[in-house]
Amino acid sequence: MLRGAHWIVAAASIIPTRTAPDLRAGQSGVGVVEHGRGRLGGNPPPTAAAASAQVGASSLYDRRMTSRPIAPATGRLGVLLPGLGAVASTVIAGVLQARQTGNPPIGSLSQMAHIRLGDRADGRNPMIKDFVPLAALDDLVFGGWDPISPNALEAAHTAGVLEARDLAAISAELEGVVAMDAVFDKDWVSRLDGTRVKTGATKMDLAQALMDDIERFRAENECDRLVMVWCASTEAYRDLTEVHQSVEAFEAGLAASDPAISPSQIYAYAAIMSRVPYANGAPN
Repeated sequence: MLRGAHWIVAAASIIPTRTAPDLRAGQSGVGVVEHGRGRLGGNPPPTAAAASAQVGASSLYDRRMTSRPIAPATGRLGVLLPGLGAVASTVIAGVLQARQTGNPPIGSLSQMAHIRLGDRADGRNPMIKDFVPLAALDDLVFGGWDPISPNALEAAHTAGVLEARDLAAISAELEGVVAMDAVFDKDWVSRLDGTRVKTGATKMDLAQALMDDIERFRAENECDRLVMVWCASTEAYRDLTEVHQSVEAFEAGLAASDPAISPSQIYAYAAIMSRVPYANGAPN
């Protein structure tokens, strides 16, 4: 979580040794990032405030990070995208084009950017993809849900971010990313009309339908791991209610189709129950 001018980075023990060979023995890997300038390693903090922040980070690191190693990124990684709109279709097209042409994926933080370790004078600036165990582009397989477009190719044409000449060489692959029927509620996105939507007696039934989709996608594409990133439209703001105060209350709300439960929350629940990491790509 990034909050304020100073944010904490905890790294070393959650990165396999093979990816972080230059962190010196005995260092926790906890450092302070000041105003966006990284300083990862064992250098003493320059201010009392930074020292206090680093102590807090060390405590958090000791309690939570030591038991969370990152496994090597091996096998196929399924990327599930609720909402095959402009963002999702452009990401998919960019990955497919980079794989096909071998051209550098310009604009990709994970593939093109570097991370600075220690002081600037140390000259330690590995690429992020070499420092963190990330899946290779060739190992990604895409899937998703959309209430309007039947596949990623039509979604890309509708979005208009990429021109037809950009899509021509990868059109078959894009068309092969077929959208599953979406969980959709016009009350949360009043400017859209969904036609390719799931139906169910309750919101719990919709969540179960998503979990079935997840497992089917995992099996059909022989995925070793899955992630889900919400790329659909930003939903209307609503205050939290009692249904959001506990897992038990939320599940009861799903069974009762509580109106305070949004589609993005149903996707998040389905992902979590399927042991799939979930990231929210919109400010819902």
